[in-house]
Amino acid sequence: MQLGHCRFDIEKEELTNLDNGNTWHLPRAELQVLTLLIDYQGKVVAKPLLKAGDGKQPPLSDSSVTRAVFTLRSFLGPQYESLIETVKGQGYLLRHHRSRKATQPGSPRKRLPFKLTAILTFCLVLALSCGWIFYAAPGLSKSKPTPLQ
Repeated sequence: MQLGHCRFDIEKEELTNLDNGNTWHLPRAELQVLTLLIDYQGKVVAKPLLKAGDGKQPPLSDSSVTRAVFTLRSFLGPQYESLIETVKGQGYLLRHHRSRKATQPGSPRKRLPFKLTAILTFCLVLALSCGWIFYAAPGLSKSKPTPLQ
């Protein structure tokens, strides 16, 4: 199976980088994780399933699964590391073959997250309000107070 610029041979338990010819014989954890991610490609695979594997081997630890995903991403390289997505609180997802595109000059930039935009807007409004209070309010105090009757 093709994963970015790598080919996975499940029979040989190897991942080969087609650009530079490097071949990596997958250790048990990486093989178990990658095989399950491929079996469920396009779907989130829960961490307990990745730990258990096919039940023929002892289960992996949480840290072994995390390390295996990190190592697989490293071998895929920066252009294709996003093929394995972390889905917070759920597990991992193997995306269909797609590279991360480099931003081209003149292309639209990514937007800031909504919460960050809202916080920045609030801070700007607050700063402008404080400025108005400190600069406009002293001018208002120069008027003579009217006596109460």
